[in-house]
Amino acid sequence: MKHVKINLPIVGVISVLAIILIGLYSASFEIIVFGEHEDDEKSKFVILTFDDGYKSQYTNVKPILDKYGFKGTFYVVCNYAQTEDKDRMNWNEIQELQKQGHDIESHSMSHAHLTEIPAYRMEIEIGVSKQCLVSHGFNVTSFAYPFAVGSQNKSIVDTVAKYYTLGRSADAPLMFLDCNGWDNSDDEIENDISLTLVSSGNDDEDDGCKEYSYNGSLNAVNRYSIMGWTHDSERRYKQYNDSQMLERFIEVVEGQNRYNEDGKISTIPIIIWHNIENNSATDIHTTTSTKLFESEIKYLHDNGFTVLTIDDLVYDEYDNSLKIKEDKNNSDTITSVIDQVDYNKGVDDDGTT
Repeated sequence: MKHVKINLPIVGVISVLAIILIGLYSASFEIIVFGEHEDDEKSKFVILTFDDGYKSQYTNVKPILDKYGFKGTFYVVCNYAQTEDKDRMNWNEIQELQKQGHDIESHSMSHAHLTEIPAYRMEIEIGVSKQCLVSHGFNVTSFAYPFAVGSQNKSIVDTVAKYYTLGRSADAPLMFLDCNGWDNSDDEIENDISLTLVSSGNDDEDDGCKEYSYNGSLNAVNRYSIMGWTHDSERRYKQYNDSQMLERFIEVVEGQNRYNEDGKISTIPIIIWHNIENNSATDIHTTTSTKLFESEIKYLHDNGFTVLTIDDLVYDEYDNSLKIKEDKNNSDTITSVIDQVDYNKGVDDDGTT
């Protein structure tokens, strides 16, 4: 018996059934009833990151993220966590963040300028900071450069690559998952959402997110210089009030719309915050008001953004790009391309390994 597929509006179902029941047709019908069309809006993603381990990230950020059901990536400075500092999170608070599904990553041992210290100190800041976090129960896979400095230095990048699969820097509103795509050709560069960096590739080859191009030079953007947008720095530079900053935040997170098309996610905004509190006496260089922060998070919630963590990104060595984990709850589906670090191998105070 031949089956005929008929696409019918729901109002026609009763009529069709009646026709079938009275036997006017001997054919058998496969009826598919369509409801309302799904929303055609583009998928929108964002990654929320928090640097320096401020206490307010536990007391103010966590409740707001809980309220809207989001998770963040918290980049922790080890020495801050293990000192009795009322302005910084302690290990119990950081461990509680992890228990509740947040991502904990490394932001160095003491937040030193990596370009201003000797090689043995670099090993401590980058390598020992990972071992410090691992010893407290954290599975650390990425590193954030203090002061967003060092990702263009070969020696520093090579050291980061020894211990981590990804590195996060700053200075761009969007991160392209293939590490190419920035366009500085716009004459009105302030209106270019992707400003500040040129493509990391060269004219002959597509290097993607590899650390080094085929000619041996360090790529401008690679998996060890993932670009985030420093919310606080732009506010300070532009002297925005809360209302203006919210408008800029919306512009940044919606900036992906011009690049993410046909269901393909090409770029993701990675937002960087520091201190979140309402104390007007706090350093304005690193502080966002709690009210503004909640307004920003509410915007993401109300406008259908999918919030990821840095740990939801993986590097694909076959096409040299970053990808979003297909199944974020099943890490077995992801094959690491980096050899596991021997966590028992420490760095002594004199710089020997």
